[in-house]
Amino acid sequence: MATILIVDDYRPNQRVMSFVLEHNGHAVVSARNGWQALRCLETTVVDLIITDLPMPVMDGLTLTREVRSNQRLSRLPIIIVTASAREQDLVQAASEGANCLLFKPFDSDELLREVGRLTAHKSLSPRVFATRGACSVA
Repeated sequence: MATILIVDDYRPNQRVMSFVLEHNGHAVVSARNGWQALRCLETTVVDLIITDLPMPVMDGLTLTREVRSNQRLSRLPIIIVTASAREQDLVQAASEGANCLLFKPFDSDELLREVGRLTAHKSLSPRVFATRGACSVA
C-alpha cells in the first residue's frame, strides 16, 4: 500500500488518522508542523501528504507551497484535512496546489477513498481539487 506523511500538531488527530490508515494497510510517518514535514521528506519517500492548515512554525498552506516548488516533490499528492470551513481556506488550498480538502471531523471511509484515489493515480497533476470528498479533475 502507500506510505503517508501525516502533518498535524494535535496528537489525537494524528493518532486517529494513523489508526485508520494503518488498519487499512498503509504505512504512516508523522510530523507536528510543516517544517518537520519538509525535514522528513528529505530522508523518507512518501506517496502522499495529509496536512492540517493551522500549525505552529509552518502551516499547511506554506508546506503545500514548498512541496509544489520542489521539483522532486512537486507531484506528490496533498490532502488538507482541517476544521476550518472558511471560503478563503478553500480558495487558498486550491491555489497552492492541494489535491483535496476534507473537513474535520472527517469520515474514515471518505479519507480512505481519497487516499486510494490519489495514490492509485501517481501521474495526477496538482490541479486535482475537491472539497468534502467530491474530488475531481479541475
